[in-house]
Amino acid sequence: MKQRNLLAVAALVLAVHTVHGQTSMDPPDLGEPTLINPGHFGPNAFPVPDMLDGTVSRDLRIEASVSHYWGKRGDNASDLLLQLNIPLFTPRVNLSLWMAPVERWHQSDENLRACRLEENARRYDHVRNGVATGDVYVSGDIHVITSKGWRPDWTIRAAVKTASGNDHYRGRYYDAPGYFFDTSVAETFRLGSGLGWNNRLRVALSTGFLCWQSGNGRQNDAVMYGVMVQWENKYFSLSETFGGYSGWEGEGDKPMTLKTQLRYHLGRFDVLGAAQFGLQDWNYRQLRIGVAYHIDILKKKK
Repeated sequence: MKQRNLLAVAALVLAVHTVHGQTSMDPPDLGEPTLINPGHFGPNAFPVPDMLDGTVSRDLRIEASVSHYWGKRGDNASDLLLQLNIPLFTPRVNLSLWMAPVERWHQSDENLRACRLEENARRYDHVRNGVATGDVYVSGDIHVITSKGWRPDWTIRAAVKTASGNDHYRGRYYDAPGYFFDTSVAETFRLGSGLGWNNRLRVALSTGFLCWQSGNGRQNDAVMYGVMVQWENKYFSLSETFGGYSGWEGEGDKPMTLKTQLRYHLGRFDVLGAAQFGLQDWNYRQLRIGVAYHIDILKKKK
């Protein structure tokens, strides 16, 4: 009996050693770009996040908008974007969620060739149109310091991206999580009360860190940046934002965009229109219209 037990143990050890010897993990190749980046995917796969303006929403805020994208390689898409900001016990802390639950897309031959990132993607070359579901983003936004005298507003944000998006073989989304941290400071300058509107000019600066998995054991780390100038009053707000991020791989991972947004404040509602232009590595032009609804759930308005 003891001999049988020893033989069984020896066989088990030999089997484990054999499996271990046959199972090896190659180190990631850091010398070649993976092409898993904004320059080679759809408009919602690796977007430039909307920067904070030094504050967070004091209300429960629900926003729905629709967009159309014109790609430089004939890649066109339309989507629905849903956003939710929830104050957490104080008007200085938000839980924010956003996603594009529906994206209708059309690709050209040129874009299909550019997005062929894996060998098994070749069988999808005949597909020119489709409907995809986007990734869910969740962030915690904190208004750390409020503006007073020479002191500007200061916010910090931590966000994660799920891997809920699909059609990654067709270059629409990428099947891996990601995250980013950023911070923004902002100051408001009074411009007078022309037309009784109490006009203000707000200037905000932002920086941060963004990361996404780009392969087995490999990730791309990027530095985020942004500058926003916003004119606002009781009825309107008009903002211009220059921003992007810069990855380390160096091919298609340095998206840079210019965003223009106009909002009309109508009681609890905001009506918005926006345009975004890709200046580098985000190969699209975007037009967006939407509506937002605000609810003061904390009853702590100043």
